[in-house]
Amino acid sequence: MRILHILNDGLRDDAAQIMAAQMKQHEIEVIDLSAGSVSYPDLVDKIEDHDQVISW
Repeated sequence: MRILHILNDGLRDDAAQIMAAQMKQHEIEVIDLSAGSVSYPDLVDKIEDHDQVISW
């Protein structure tokens, strides 16, 4: 399963723990919206390409 994590305020400890556990069995990708400019058309494409999306 491909999982996309969207971080609104940077990486929190609880999110990091969940991602670490998911990495063992799934392909994950992380987008940190607080890190700078994000291409919203690219973000929409990534949301559509992944099986599951989690927003923190």
